[in-house]
Amino acid sequence: SLVEKKNGHIIAYMRDSGNDPKRILKSISKDKGETWSFATDTKIPNPSSSVEVLQLKNGNWIMACNDTESNRNQMAILLSFNEGKSWEVKKYVGKYDENSGITLSYPSLIQSSDELIHLTYSLKDKEGKTFKGIVSTETISDVEFGDVSNIESSGYLQSKPYFIFLMVFYVLHQWTEITSWL
Repeated sequence: SLVEKKNGHIIAYMRDSGNDPKRILKSISKDKGETWSFATDTKIPNPSSSVEVLQLKNGNWIMACNDTESNRNQMAILLSFNEGKSWEVKKYVGKYDENSGITLSYPSLIQSSDELIHLTYSLKDKEGKTFKGIVSTETISDVEFGDVSNIESSGYLQSKPYFIFLMVFYVLHQWTEITSWL
C-alpha cells in the first residue's frame, strides 16, 4: 500500500514473508518512486497478510491490517496523526480467539467525497465459508456501537457522528453473530 507524505516522499507498507518476528514492512522513496529504500520492520505485528494505508482528506493516515504475528484472527484499524511516524489509535473490526478458525483478511480502504471512511474485508468462518464485511465511519478515534442484532441484510445502522455501520454477511441467507469492538 502506498501513501504520499506532505514533503512528496512515498511510503510503501507491505507484508513480511521473511524471518520472525513478523512485522509490517516499510520502504521509502524520496524521488517519486524511482528508487526505494530497503524495506525495514515497523513495530506493527503482521502474519504476512495484506496491509492497506490511506491518507485521509484531513491529512491523517489510516491503516487496516492483521496485527498479530501468526494468525489472521483479528483485524485492526490504526490511525496516525503524524504521517505514519506513530499510530496513536487502534480499534478492532474483529478479534477472535487464536484457535477459533475465524480469519479476517484482504482489507481495502477508501474515503468518499462525503469524507466517510469505507473499509471492506473478507471474513472466513471456522467452517470455511467466506463472508464480506463493510464498515463505514466518520471517525475512528471515538467509535461507539449501536445494537446490530436486528439489522436485515440490506439495512444499515446510522449513529452520527460516531459510527455508520454496515455489515453485510451472505451465507445461505443467514446472519452470523456480529461481535462488538473489544
